[in-house]
Amino acid sequence: MSIRINLIYLLFTGMLLDAYTLQAQRYIHDYPYYNFIQYDKNQLQYSGNAEPMRGFYEKLDRLIFNGEGQLNILHVGASHIQAGVWSGTVRETLHSLQSGLVAGRGLVFPYSAAKTNTPYDYTVEHSGHWDGCRNVEKNKDCELGVMGISVTTKHQGAWLKIGLRKNPYLNYDFTQAIVYHTADAQSYGFEFPNDPGAIIQTFADRGYSKITFTRALDTLHLRLKQTDSLQHYFTCFGFKLENDRTGIYYHAVGINGADVPAYLRSPNFARDLRLAPPDLVILSVGINDALYPNFSPEAYKANYRELIRRIKTVSPNVAIVFTTNSDSYFKKRYVNPNGEKVRKAMHELSAELNTGVWDLYGIMGGYGSIDTWINAKLAKTDKIHFTNEGYRILGYLLASAIVQDYEKHMLANVKR
Repeated sequence: MSIRINLIYLLFTGMLLDAYTLQAQRYIHDYPYYNFIQYDKNQLQYSGNAEPMRGFYEKLDRLIFNGEGQLNILHVGASHIQAGVWSGTVRETLHSLQSGLVAGRGLVFPYSAAKTNTPYDYTVEHSGHWDGCRNVEKNKDCELGVMGISVTTKHQGAWLKIGLRKNPYLNYDFTQAIVYHTADAQSYGFEFPNDPGAIIQTFADRGYSKITFTRALDTLHLRLKQTDSLQHYFTCFGFKLENDRTGIYYHAVGINGADVPAYLRSPNFARDLRLAPPDLVILSVGINDALYPNFSPEAYKANYRELIRRIKTVSPNVAIVFTTNSDSYFKKRYVNPNGEKVRKAMHELSAELNTGVWDLYGIMGGYGSIDTWINAKLAKTDKIHFTNEGYRILGYLLASAIVQDYEKHMLANVKR
């Protein structure tokens, strides 16, 4: 038995296809069926109204039916997201639903230069010594942006290289890039050895440079150079790989060990987000907030309200979806009872802020279900994280929930 993801509305009636003259690509993901997964709960839930999500779907309508615009989806989390498999599976699934939905890869970071793990779909190389700083390091005073991590070097001539792994079905080559970086008088300049003709426009007061390449690339190779004797360091906060194409960007931001307060310690979070103003934000932060017996739902909700407030300074009408915590253990010994509390807190925020909720906790099977996922080799024996296959399942399920919710929107429009 298999679970299938597809855009029903694209095949709904010949009249619909004729009306919009689409060349629809039906793309179906099949993945194994597990009798312990609560598939009936795999849907977006709304404790308030769904108006912000309808606004997102109307933008998606214009993209799919008229070929207009670019959509930014931002998925924020901790180690579940830094690994890239869960978010990457959602990205590739949504991009595969129809031709012309790939705007670009979006946000990436040279994680290995910061001595931490890199998402599976790109490689990172670097030269010179780089010091990393992350939003989970409370003892450091870091100037961080939307990605919650930075790398700094004092080595003139150091370089960073990010290479996109080839995808046989989806083209993530880029013709432009945003470099988030320090841009004061003491900061090194840079060049691109694999495209010396690239045009660099620096906006020092906004902390970034816009790069226009002379051709499509699958590798970003940035090399530092000293152009003034005052220059002695360079800090990178990340990159955005982009194109002029219409389509969807699915940005994933995850830092191992992050909780909601960690993202509140990124002073330039909103500033950097303005270069990719989100239409939909998926918030998967909570597993680290709730890892302690003294977890406070009220403090948790207060922190989330502030994070959402900052996001809305950039995108006032943004649609937001919470994903509840996965089931987990305290120190591999005791089932974490806070999963229920996080789910309740998210539904309360949903009613207050008109967000959606994707109930991962319930879909898994609720209290103690992580053991079942471990036995099926979908979760790791640390009783917190998932295996790659487990993360892929989460990605297919979340993508399916979004698509099914969009189908409801489409069918409602057809009936009008």
